[in-house]
Amino acid sequence: MSRIVELIPTMNTGGAETMVKDYCLLLKSMGHEICVITIESNEKSSNEIALRDNGIRVISINSSTTPRVLEKSIAGRLIRRISRVSRLKRTINEIDPDVIHAHLSICRYLLRMNPEKYRLFLTVHNVIERYYSQDRDNRIKYKEYKSVYELIHKYGMRLITLHDSLNRELRDYFQTDNVYTINNGIYTSRFDPELYEANKERVSLGIGQNDIVVGHVGRFHQQKNHELILEIFYDLYNKDDRFRLILVGSGELKQKIMDRVSELNISDRVIMLSNRSDIPRLMSVMDVFLFPSRWEGFGNVLIEAQCMGLPCIVSDVVPKEVRVTDRVFTVGLDESTDKWKEAIYNALDGKKGCEPIGCIDEFDIENSVRNLQRLYQGETIA
Repeated sequence: MSRIVELIPTMNTGGAETMVKDYCLLLKSMGHEICVITIESNEKSSNEIALRDNGIRVISINSSTTPRVLEKSIAGRLIRRISRVSRLKRTINEIDPDVIHAHLSICRYLLRMNPEKYRLFLTVHNVIERYYSQDRDNRIKYKEYKSVYELIHKYGMRLITLHDSLNRELRDYFQTDNVYTINNGIYTSRFDPELYEANKERVSLGIGQNDIVVGHVGRFHQQKNHELILEIFYDLYNKDDRFRLILVGSGELKQKIMDRVSELNISDRVIMLSNRSDIPRLMSVMDVFLFPSRWEGFGNVLIEAQCMGLPCIVSDVVPKEVRVTDRVFTVGLDESTDKWKEAIYNALDGKKGCEPIGCIDEFDIENSVRNLQRLYQGETIA
C-alpha cells in the first residue's frame, strides 16, 4: 500500500478540511499509511482530533518565531515563509511518501518539495477565481496559478475537481486534459433521518416542538453570507415568532455575527454552535436548510442536508450538480429577502423545487475513495 501525504493549509472546520478527514480515515482502513501536513494553523479542531484519535499523524508546519517589531514587516513575512518551506521540505523528506495530495491554495509550497519524486494531485475545491489569477497584478493568486501550471506541465500533477462543470473550466484554464471528477463523498448511512429522534434532539437544544427551525452549517466567512441569513431570519421571525435559527461553524466572522444577533435582539431565538462532529443529529431538528453563499465550489453540506430529507434554499451561484432531490430551491443573490422568504415558505409547504440532475447514491464516500485510490495507484477513472 502507499504512503500518502495530504497537504492542506489547516484542518480547521470547513468543507474541504472535513472531506480530507473523512477520506484519510477510509484510506487508513484500506491499509494506506496516511499523514496530514498543515501549513497555517495548529488549531485543535474536531477534524484534527478525529484523525489523531484514529492513529493518523497530523503535523503542523508553523512559521518561525520572529521579533515582535518584525512581525508585520516584509522581513518578518520573508522569515516566516523561508521557515515554512524549510520545515515542510524536511518533514516530507523524512516521510518519503509515494503520493502528495494538495488541497486549496498551497502549490507554491509544493513546487519547492522536489516534486519530481512523487505522484502529485491537487483537488480544486472552489471556483477558479478563489485561488488563481492570470493577472500579474494579483500577486499571490498569480503565483499560485503559475505554480499549478508548472506542476501540471513539468511534473505531471493531476487535478481533481468536484463536478463536471468545474472540470471543463479547469481543462481550459490550465490547458490540460489531466483533470478528473470525484464527487465529494459523504457517509450516506449516517445521514439517515430514521436514525435520530428529532423530538428528543429538539428538547436537548431547548427547541419547542412547534418551532420552525431554519439551519445553516458553514464556516463564518464572507463566502457563506451569514449577514443575509440573519436578515432573512429576522424578517421571518418578525412575521412568525415560532421561527428559530441554528448556525453551526467557526471562523473569523463569528464574533461579528454574534454581535449582530445581539443588536437585533434575537439572541434567545438563535443557537450558535461550533466544531461539532454530530452534524446529522443537528440536521434532524431542522425544518429547512438555508445556504445563500456568495460563491461556492460545490457545497457538500447540501448533499448531507438532502440526504437527511431537508429542503434546501440556495443562492444561484451554487453549482447545479448539487441538486440530487427535487427539494432544492434556487434564489438569486440580488433578489430581495421577500423572495428568499417565499422560497422558504414554499419548501415548508412541501412544494417541489428545481429538477434534480443527480442522485444521492453517487455521493457515497466509499465509491469516492475507491476512485481516489485508483488515481493514487496510477490508474485512470472515467
